[in-house]
Amino acid sequence: MIIIDRFEEEFAVCEKDGEVFEKIPRSLISKSAAEGDVIVLSDGIYVTDKAKTEKRKKEISDKFYGLFNWQNLISII
Repeated sequence: MIIIDRFEEEFAVCEKDGEVFEKIPRSLISKSAAEGDVIVLSDGIYVTDKAKTEKRKKEISDKFYGLFNWQNLISII
């Protein structure tokens, strides 16, 4: 899985398979792609995989709210 971490000048710094960061030229990435998007190569250009991006964002959100609710529980006790 390739995830856009950030944009730096003419490159997107991407996390690949959760292990390695690599720079991909912005010219090879769809203009609609944003930081945090999961991207896939399609016809020579990286495009957002909307389903995987939404799934990933939901998983992160669920973890955040789980942590937030746990902290609230501790503060009540």
